[in-house]
Parts: sequence; structure tokens; C-alpha cells
Amino acid sequence: MKRKIKKDRTLYRPRFTTFQKTYMKFQRVFSFICALAGIIVLSPLFLALCIWIIADTGFPVLFVQKRVAKSAPDGTYRYFSIYKFRTMYTDTPKDMPTHMLENPDAFITKAGHFLRRTSLDELPQLFNVLKGDMNLIGPRPALYNQEDLISRVSSKVQKNFFIGDCRLIPDFNP
Repeated sequence: MKRKIKKDRTLYRPRFTTFQKTYMKFQRVFSFICALAGIIVLSPLFLALCIWIIADTGFPVLFVQKRVAKSAPDGTYRYFSIYKFRTMYTDTPKDMPTHMLENPDAFITKAGHFLRRTSLDELPQLFNVLKGDMNLIGPRPALYNQEDLISRVSSKVQKNFFIGDCRLIPDFNP
């Protein structure tokens, strides 16, 4: 006899083992400590880059963008603001990936070319790690308007979640 899944029950809530819970706590503490140490050690570099960006194109120094985080237990997406050093002019379209612009090099500042080439524009993401929005190791958060990427990732997760490990779903007996 098959059991019916109630519509009001959450299908995405996994049951974590004690080891998994401990690992997630350890990962969060480890990420927090490493991000804090990185911010402290790299603070002179942060200051120098801020001064360079201000001298090159003025304020603002940071670029803030809405990104998609891990899905909530009910299957909905959670959004957060990601921080980066600003590498493009302020009049550039903010919610469009750089590769989709007609002439992306025309929008990138002088300091921005160097920051992107060396990936130093990603350093403020340490503050996202400190806040708990991100981990040091993990998938790159997608833009909130990249529906094709989000749906591709969520369908993979659902396929692996439902087919690969059905014991994670409460009251599911195949």
C-alpha cells in the first residue's frame, strides 16, 4: 500500500545524521575563523585597493549584487547581497552578467582590469563568509535573474535528492 504525501508537508527537509550536523557546524566555525583571519591579515591590501578605486573612478568602492543562496527547506530560494570591489563604471547595467554586454571592455575601469585579472575584486566576499551568507568552499552563487542556471541546478538537486537518496524524505517508502 502506497502512502500519499500530504501537500502541507515539506519534501525538501533532509534528516541529517549526527556526523553531518557536526560537520556543518565545524565548517561554519572554520569558515568564520579563516574569513576573520583573512580580513585582518589582508586589511592593508583592502585599504590600498579602496584608495586606488576611489582615485580611479570615485565612490562607491563596493559593488553590491543580489544573488541566490541555498534553497530554504520549503523549496523556495533565499537571496542575499554579495559584495565585490567595483570594477566597472557606475552607469553599467547592474543585473546583467558581463559576458552578455555588447562591449564589456568599455565598461571596465583601469583598476578593474587588474582586479579582475588577479581576482582581487572577490576579496570583499570574505565579509559574506563572516555574515554566514557563503562558505569559503562551495558553489558560486548565481544571479537572481539567471533562471536557466537556477533551474538546471535545482533539477539536478531534485533528481539526486529524490532518486539518489529517498531516505531523506520523511514518510517516503518506494
